[in-house]
Amino acid sequence: MGRYLTILLLAVLALFGCSGQFIDPPDAAKSARVDIVNDVLRDESFAFESFVSLTLSVTPDIPDQVSARATTPDLAIVVLRAVDEDGGLLFSGLSNDGEPVGSDILIRSSAPRITIVLEGPGVESRQIVVEQPARYITVDRTIVLEKADGTTGDFTDTDADGVPDVYDAFPIDPRLAFTRDIPTDHSLTVAFEDNYPDLGDGDYNDFIADYWLKEYRSADNQLVRLDGEATALARGAGFAHEFGLVIGIPGRTGIASVTVLDPDGTEVSSTENSVAETARFILFPRTADAFRRSGATVHMDNVSPDLPPSEGYTARFTLTIDGKFSAPREFNTWLPFDPYLLITKQPTDTVSYDVHLIGQQALPDSQNPEGLDGTVDDAGYPRALLVPGDWLWPVDRTHLADVYPGFIDWCESAGAEMSDWYLFPEGTGLMPR
Repeated sequence: MGRYLTILLLAVLALFGCSGQFIDPPDAAKSARVDIVNDVLRDESFAFESFVSLTLSVTPDIPDQVSARATTPDLAIVVLRAVDEDGGLLFSGLSNDGEPVGSDILIRSSAPRITIVLEGPGVESRQIVVEQPARYITVDRTIVLEKADGTTGDFTDTDADGVPDVYDAFPIDPRLAFTRDIPTDHSLTVAFEDNYPDLGDGDYNDFIADYWLKEYRSADNQLVRLDGEATALARGAGFAHEFGLVIGIPGRTGIASVTVLDPDGTEVSSTENSVAETARFILFPRTADAFRRSGATVHMDNVSPDLPPSEGYTARFTLTIDGKFSAPREFNTWLPFDPYLLITKQPTDTVSYDVHLIGQQALPDSQNPEGLDGTVDDAGYPRALLVPGDWLWPVDRTHLADVYPGFIDWCESAGAEMSDWYLFPEGTGLMPR
């Protein structure tokens, strides 16, 4: 009896000692691959940002069984999507055979989370949630993916750009594969104080516009085209302004075009220029001409309840990139780029000043006094603010803090409190949209 048990035991050991054809690898082997987190915290300096730019970089750690070296190439494709708490698409891109993929993304400072989604023909999908993402200047992750069961790698790619149709936003255009809107809900308002270099009155309505952008990228994450739209909302100033947007394209050339439409959608003007290194879009050469007025002669638009409302003009702009960047992510500049106001205080002045968001540089043709900052006034407040959503701005000569008390809490706490101050207006000194 003992002899037969010994033979049976040896047979069982031989069966399970074979080269893995009959059983999955043990759990210990799977756990040898682990996620790696190399996130970088944002420094504690406060720049009055209701939006922040975050660099996202993700490296999929794919199993050897789906590597392009071991099987059909389709199985080694991983598509990354980053979405906000409402499901809005912050970025999408493709990793081939475990290459890093990512971009700068624009998020609200008050955003509670973003979700990173990884999926592909040969792998099981994964979701990674990053809580309070505005704490980070970089989210850099290596994420382990496991082989999916029942995959064949037989995916249609109509335009043969390397992105299967199921993941391709433009399945019949080999130049394009991915797109995104900045911001995701098209609600981005920029508000300026124009009394540079002196203190302003803090109403942030000297000029107000909203704008948004749409990026078009290729299968290898190269920027191909950038479309945008800006609409004039209010103007409570006696100075002359030029309003525009600067976008850096290091090492590249392209074509920049702007078309201005009146409130009925009729074309008013159109320009097109070749650009190199930097694209400067002059959206409204004279902000005083960016409104249709209802009989009022004074150029004070939508800042006083005692004046008839004005309708703002819209500028649509396009940047088409020539060639490729030396690296797919080289294009990424600090979102949402650089809106500016170029100010001429008197009609006879030959000197113009410009104001920007904090951290941006003066224009080459401005004459800002040396040593003076065109982004912060002497009281330490910004000369330009970005505000999410359909923001209600103060009436003329009403300080922002009088109608948004949370603004002071936000400033005094260096952004730690009331980061969504713009959601809590109080009082009657606000203009309706």
